Amino acid sequence: MKQTLLILFLLLTIKNFGQDCENKLAINKTDFVTKNKVLKSAFMSYKVNFKSNYTISFELKDRVINLISTSTSENVNDNGQTIEFDFESGENLKITFDKNSKSEVINKQTIQINQQGISYKDLELFATKTIKSVNLNGIDKIIDLKEKRAKIIKEYTNCFFVNIDKEKDLGKIEKKDVEIPSYYKPCNFVQDEIDEFEGYRKKALHYAGIAKPTNPGFPLFINLKSINRELWMTAELDAISYCITKNSKINIKLENGTIIRLQNKGETDCGKRSTYLIQFTKTDKELLKESPMKLIRLETEDGNIDLKYIMIKNYFIENIDCI
Repeated sequence: MKQTLLILFLLLTIKNFGQDCENKLAINKTDFVTKNKVLKSAFMSYKVNFKSNYTISFELKDRVINLISTSTSENVNDNGQTIEFDFESGENLKITFDKNSKSEVINKQTIQINQQGISYKDLELFATKTIKSVNLNGIDKIIDLKEKRAKIIKEYTNCFFVNIDKEKDLGKIEKKDVEIPSYYKPCNFVQDEIDEFEGYRKKALHYAGIAKPTNPGFPLFINLKSINRELWMTAELDAISYCITKNSKINIKLENGTIIRLQNKGETDCGKRSTYLIQFTKTDKELLKESPMKLIRLETEDGNIDLKYIMIKNYFIENIDCI
């Protein structure tokens, strides 16, 4: 009966414990675009029974540590509510939520979920000290932890804690100015000729790295070509493996707010340096000349890749008319 209780709600309890720290982490990876570490601990229950469940867990994402709180009781972790953790060492930590919780139904139970950023020092407290009690101010309830449950939380949190490099994995990275590549020149033709057999004109510009997802990072290289006055572009993001199909797009957001959606015309292409083939309409060309680029989003079958660092904002403004 006790075992049934513990596995009734897998999200909100922990039953089996391995000796390896990796087995106590839900996620431990590096984001393939930002190159930031992504860590997530297991959900650790400090109270669980048939009617009520309360857990905490920790997540490192985008160089910020968050405490995640789940509860089957309303008002525990809603906006403005606080949870206080009292430790056997006499230390106290109060977490105040600054946004509304989200509601999800899991195993037929309605769960309130919220998260709040905490400091490295706060996390160290959970990882090195034993929780004595948890004060849920939102419902005026104090939960005294059993020794075994408190030990589990400390053990799992410590595994999360030791996988974080304070210097390398946390804090904002100072943004460096994105420089226009030295090789770039507007209207830099590498081909301009008449096809002897067909009789139409072919033009092509020198490749250019126009944007990248991280700084430093590998850019999106493009080539503009015109064949018989129709404008085409190939585009590939070096060093990142992804898959594109007929459903994939390159979306360009301009500084004036306009979004141009460019459909891939090429075949399915998967792996590193997968290449988009884009054909521009007359409308596409006119819109791209109206404003500099602000953001580029690559839609792939593996998810979106945002290119936030635009190296040549005026690329289309400077090149469309000459090609």
